[in-house]
Amino acid sequence: MENKLKAFSARELAARIGARMEGAWLNRAALAREKALRAASEERFRRYFELGLIGMAITSPEKGCLEVNDELCRILGYERGELLKKTWAEMTHPDDLAADVAQFQRVLAGEIDGYTIDKRWFRKDGEIVHSIMSARCLRRADGAVEYFVGLVQDITARKRTEESLQRAQADLARIARTATMGEMASTIAHELNQPLAAVVANASACARWLAAQPPNLPEANDAVSRIVRDGKRASDVIARIRAFVGRRESQKALLPLDEVMREALGMMEAALRGHGVSLTIAPASRLPHVIADRVQVQQVIVNLAMNAVEAMEQRTERTLAAGVEACGGDALRVWLRDSGTGLGADQRERIFDAFYTTKPNGMGMGLAISRSIVEAHGGRLWATPNDGPGETFQFTLPVPAPRN
Repeated sequence: MENKLKAFSARELAARIGARMEGAWLNRAALAREKALRAASEERFRRYFELGLIGMAITSPEKGCLEVNDELCRILGYERGELLKKTWAEMTHPDDLAADVAQFQRVLAGEIDGYTIDKRWFRKDGEIVHSIMSARCLRRADGAVEYFVGLVQDITARKRTEESLQRAQADLARIARTATMGEMASTIAHELNQPLAAVVANASACARWLAAQPPNLPEANDAVSRIVRDGKRASDVIARIRAFVGRRESQKALLPLDEVMREALGMMEAALRGHGVSLTIAPASRLPHVIADRVQVQQVIVNLAMNAVEAMEQRTERTLAAGVEACGGDALRVWLRDSGTGLGADQRERIFDAFYTTKPNGMGMGLAISRSIVEAHGGRLWATPNDGPGETFQFTLPVPAPRN
């Protein structure tokens, strides 16, 4: 019996040792396969890294920049050894640094594993490089960030092309506005010349009749009557010009007003960014459409937005908020709220009058034309002070009655 137990124990022990040896062999094989796969993966990454289709870098939160490829050296204008000694912060445009750091901190905090931003860099020669930068982290087992892999795509040439097109469009728009205003000024001067000349002549005659000894009151009264008549003629000229502006060629259609507003403000994206203005558009619920001329309504929105930008030039905080909402049951209201200097009570009453302006070089026609356009659509345009700094300009457009 004792011999049987010893034999069993020996067989069992041999089996167990054999199983362990087989397991160890399998483990070694698995480790070898894993090592081979890791080596192949690292080789693929190295080929991508050195291929040079996009700027790439490997960084560590503790050790800084560990590796860069030739394309990133070309983009930033540094030799490899020089670039490895630089920090991202010192090469980043100061206006873009805060956004980059904020996303970086979110990765370190474990909120996200990567991010993509538009970012400007300073090249070694001082030139600004525009880029799209993506960063992705590799974490340790405890969740801490071990490495970052950064991708930098140079879009400077595209940005310069876009800016050139925007400048060209702005120049064409300015030339068109100048030509239009020149024609309008000539028309106004021609139309007003005769009644104003008559006013001056009758005023002079009235002064002479009153200076006579004794004063000739009947003639003076007649001269005053003619002055009143010619003043009304001048007023009629202004009214005709405003009516002409309001009814100029219109192509009305059934439109989603929120979409029209977003398109108009989208066209101003570069101008707003260039003036450091932060834009917020309030989300709109499902709203009925309005019958309107898309171009004319967008002209009003752009004009109001540009006025807001100019009103915020002297302010540190420059914010513009906009939205569309229902106004009663038969109209929609578009509003634009700025953080500018605001208007005085007397200015708010006159700001929409033709030729009245609060700007040193303004002509006082933009808001007058905007009001004419809105009124020609059956709406109303006005301004109200904000609870805090700035002003809110807003206008309504009627909603067509539903068909039975």
